[in-house]
Amino acid sequence: MSKVTVIMPSYNHQKYVGQAIESVLKQTYQNFQLEIVDDASEDDSWKIIQSYSDSRIHAVRMEKNTGFAHFHRTVRKVTTEYTAVICSDDVWAPDKLEKQMAYLEQHPDVDACFTWVNMIGEDGTPFEKVTDFYWKIFDQPNRSRCEWLNTFFYHGNCLCFPSCVIRTKAYGKYGMLQDGLASLHDFYEWAALLVHGGNLHVLEERLTSFRVRDNSANESGHKPQTSIRSNNELPVILKLYRDLDEKDFLQVFPQASQFVKDGQIVLDYALAQLLLSGPDQLCYKAVGYEILSQAAADKEKWAKIQELYGYGLKELSCQMLQWDVFSSVDTSKKQQAMLYIDWGEGFKEDRLKRLSYVMPDGSFEASFLLPESGRSVKGLTYYPDYGTLREYRILQVYSDRGPLDWKPDSAEQTDGWDVFSTFAPNYHFSGENGADLPANVRQITIKGLCRMRDIEHLAVERNELIRKLAESEQTLAESKQKIEQQLLTIYEKDTQIFNQTNRINELESWEVIWRQRSDILDQVYASRTWRYTHKLVTMARKVLPAGSLRSRVAGAILRVPLRFEHWVRDQYHQIQHKRQRRAYFRSLGVLSFPQSEHPDVSIVIPVYNQFDYTIRCLESILRTCKGLDYEVILADDCSTDETRHISEKVQGIHVVRNETNLRFLRNCNHAAESARGKYILFLNNDTVVHDNWLQSLLSLMESRPDCGMAGSKLVFADGRLQEAGGILWNDGSAWNYGRLQDPENSEFNYVKEVDYISGCSILIRAGLWKQLGGFDDRFAPAYCEDSDLAFQVRAAGYKVLYQPLSVVTHYEGVSNGTDLSSGQKKYQEINQKKFLEKWQEVLTQEHFENAQNVFCARERSAQKPCLLMVDHYVPTYDQDAGSRTVFEYLKLFVKMGYNVKFIPDNFNRSEPYTATLQQMGIEVLYGPWYAQHWKEWVKENADHIQYVFLNRPHISVKYIDFLRQATSARIVYYGHDLHFLREERQYEITKDPALLESSAKWRAIELSLMRKADMAYYPSSIEEEYIHNISPDIRVKAIPAYIYTDVETPEYKISQRKDLMFIGGFGHTPNVDAVEWLAKEIWPLVRVKRKDICVHILGSHPPKEIEAMNAPDFQVHGFVSDEELNQFYAECRMSIVPLRYGAGIKGKVVEAMKNGIPVVTTSVGSEGITGCEDFLAVCDDAEAFARKILDLYEDEQALARMSELECRYIREHFSPENAMNTIKEDFS
Repeated sequence: MSKVTVIMPSYNHQKYVGQAIESVLKQTYQNFQLEIVDDASEDDSWKIIQSYSDSRIHAVRMEKNTGFAHFHRTVRKVTTEYTAVICSDDVWAPDKLEKQMAYLEQHPDVDACFTWVNMIGEDGTPFEKVTDFYWKIFDQPNRSRCEWLNTFFYHGNCLCFPSCVIRTKAYGKYGMLQDGLASLHDFYEWAALLVHGGNLHVLEERLTSFRVRDNSANESGHKPQTSIRSNNELPVILKLYRDLDEKDFLQVFPQASQFVKDGQIVLDYALAQLLLSGPDQLCYKAVGYEILSQAAADKEKWAKIQELYGYGLKELSCQMLQWDVFSSVDTSKKQQAMLYIDWGEGFKEDRLKRLSYVMPDGSFEASFLLPESGRSVKGLTYYPDYGTLREYRILQVYSDRGPLDWKPDSAEQTDGWDVFSTFAPNYHFSGENGADLPANVRQITIKGLCRMRDIEHLAVERNELIRKLAESEQTLAESKQKIEQQLLTIYEKDTQIFNQTNRINELESWEVIWRQRSDILDQVYASRTWRYTHKLVTMARKVLPAGSLRSRVAGAILRVPLRFEHWVRDQYHQIQHKRQRRAYFRSLGVLSFPQSEHPDVSIVIPVYNQFDYTIRCLESILRTCKGLDYEVILADDCSTDETRHISEKVQGIHVVRNETNLRFLRNCNHAAESARGKYILFLNNDTVVHDNWLQSLLSLMESRPDCGMAGSKLVFADGRLQEAGGILWNDGSAWNYGRLQDPENSEFNYVKEVDYISGCSILIRAGLWKQLGGFDDRFAPAYCEDSDLAFQVRAAGYKVLYQPLSVVTHYEGVSNGTDLSSGQKKYQEINQKKFLEKWQEVLTQEHFENAQNVFCARERSAQKPCLLMVDHYVPTYDQDAGSRTVFEYLKLFVKMGYNVKFIPDNFNRSEPYTATLQQMGIEVLYGPWYAQHWKEWVKENADHIQYVFLNRPHISVKYIDFLRQATSARIVYYGHDLHFLREERQYEITKDPALLESSAKWRAIELSLMRKADMAYYPSSIEEEYIHNISPDIRVKAIPAYIYTDVETPEYKISQRKDLMFIGGFGHTPNVDAVEWLAKEIWPLVRVKRKDICVHILGSHPPKEIEAMNAPDFQVHGFVSDEELNQFYAECRMSIVPLRYGAGIKGKVVEAMKNGIPVVTTSVGSEGITGCEDFLAVCDDAEAFARKILDLYEDEQALARMSELECRYIREHFSPENAMNTIKEDFS
């Protein structure tokens, strides 16, 4: 039976439900069942859900839409121990369930486990609108049960519903299910759980991606209908706090101690007053009034309230005037006011009194009832409202005991009016001549006038605020710098503590050893033999003096019984241990490895004893290498444990058993003689391999003919990094790069050349291994043989590469221990000297001094020029043309031998795109650390960065000034298109004046970027000429926007093709306009003549208005994979590109030409393609465009000729060689 039920409510999420389902099915924790409840979706959601045939999925479709009621019905049917929830537009990280289940299993007192959240937008990219309702609302620290309840009371729900895993029994135990709630059903669940004694925990890891829909489309989005519904439902949750006992109540609300009188408290009264003085939402006031009214009807309780607090019906009546909860007065004339009361303790939240009052004709009168305290009031601060749009003139302030003085704060007098310079205008009130107010003051009344402010004053104040903001930012930057310095100091201290802790652990280990030895001595001293022998020895010493020949002979004779007793005891323990090991061995199952006559790889595992590690290693190989052709060679170096009988428990491996103990190096060489594979992989037996470890190594070898040897990322059993490749310094000493750091850091996750790879997991070409003669025998028995082999591989003309996708857990020290002074480990220092002698010349010429120039040493890049590229995100090369261009140039720079670093402006690790770059050898700087410290990274490595390649104006403007100042690099700016020109052309169509204003802004920005850069690139000569017409001195050139290899002309036959296609990402507004023009003006003309033709609209993120156009002859597909796109290119007759505005060469046109599909487009679409009139059909009005489609559709000869000429043009203008020749002078 499954342990977890995952519930997925779904409604009209056809764009996202598939991704949500996939994220659940791909969980590393697999003991679950998925219950999908479709609430009568009106789109294709149900069809997508039904397309999944996984046995773990049980899907139900409601006959009619029931809202969220179906969720509670589903929960009540759950029988598994745990329940998890995911909405059909959200996404889980693969290890989400695994981590939450591990925490809940380890903490039985916790009832529900949540996670932190990645906010994503409609298109799945990071959501970064800081002013939005959802911005970081779910980034909550862990709190105690009572602290959570306080947070809920004052700030509302801040836990993410689709991140939760909960013990199913908790729903019933804590009364968590409240039917009838639509917006706050989950908030009720968390509050009920905590109020009734449950506990929850938040994992501070972003394991859930919560999608924020455009225009607040989320069910819980910040919109009027949700606010209305939430305010109507919130009282149900607020009333839960009445279930708290006195102890919990005072812990939830520490400020409630003011209501404890003579050791007594009336909880209803205290809660009501907290509600009335709490958040401004009127529903709080309504619940507070309701509780007080119910208390007044309870004679006993009301008498207690009067006795303790002096609060009667009169006070209740006055308090009810403060908040118009049912809006009985015209709210358009209401003003919100606040009064802070100071009793000499400073201004505190619980001293805040709020009031709504009517302000007709610019006059107002506000009356506040003060709580009875018996103390003098030191002062009052009155806030008439929030905002700077009003000016005030206070006419009179008086209390029920006499008039008061007043003084405005941060205000200037203008014709008797107070003009405030702050967002919170305020007055300070006191007794006459600044004295305290009398102790018995109960009511304060303020009368005055109010008027709207002069708008010119606002402009002045705006400038002043900007100035103050700049000063604040400067102060903040300085504070940030100080904090970072403090963090560095803390880090250094943590390192010292870590080292001291290791030393303490080492001493504790020695203490255990000495205690064990002491216990053995105690046993000896307690034995009968020792007592008798000791007495005899004492007597004998008197007869036989110490040091004499007689004493030595006698001593030897007397020690015989003691030795005999120890021997007997050791034999007994050995027999017991052997029995236990035999029982363990018999209990093991049989591992059966597949057989291969021609294996691709021979896995050689040298072993000497350590059977438990060996069997675990073999199990991991069998589990992770399914579908591969491989053989396992177990090199048994005269083991004395169960390894001798391993063939009984492991079938299908080749055991090479040595006649004598050869030790590690010679054992490996001897076993490798039996290898039949194309590659040989040496793997320590004290390892556990992870998924894809061998596949990724083989893939690297196959794709890189220059790679002679490749190795894995090694991690310790605790998850920390052991090694991401090794560095050898010119003195022969070595570094395990990245030791004890986080293996997920970006600097450890790209393919790179390294000095050496640790021998516990290395893959080498079998022919090269034989050519080199294996490990050099001079390093026998072990150590430095792997470093020497790496140097031999390089000397043979190959490279040694590190593959981060190949992850191996290494139990370091198990094989040979950690003591350098004894055993095989002592050869580590001896062989290091031999290694230095052998490779002294190479080390001196090619390697750095110890710990110097780590940036280059870690990847052997000293001879490679370093290029830093920046773009808005990691290029999604299969989704938009701009990304494809960036991706192609990244490949080109790698091919040209550059050491490429890439900064995505969102610092997001977008997959699979990031991994693609990393496998190309590109270091991608991602994650929170780089987002905050990229400038420090640039400064630290500025001497190595020789070239900078910036993309797009809105990204480049953030970086160019800093990079110019911090580095001496040559900066190239690639604009992709002229943004300002595109908006000018869009204005010509839409006549939206905002576009002209935006175009002027971008014109200034783009021209400034061009002037600041050493060279500006654009994708066609059109932009180059346009820019030179504006300013001839700007350095700009046209480069091939797209790079293609092996372009072949397809055999074009209309009998094998039908229909039309349009391709374009809809995040680009010209593509939206193109499809709308096609649908409204062009396609109706085509449809009249040819009802048998269909046009396929392809491209990521189509907006709703485009999706609504979907029809049998106008099919909107959305995103398609590269494979699907190639099929459309091969099967459609023409590609149509009806662009009406844009700038520069168009990727969709070039890509269609590369695939040999004839193109019908506009003059905007053909821009930048010289001589296009020979092979493109260009039309700029709807009627001509439609006529051209119809004329060409059956003209096979014309279409075939267009196809041939297009492919020829691509070969001549968009080859890698053409691109290299164009840019090489800028990167010399």
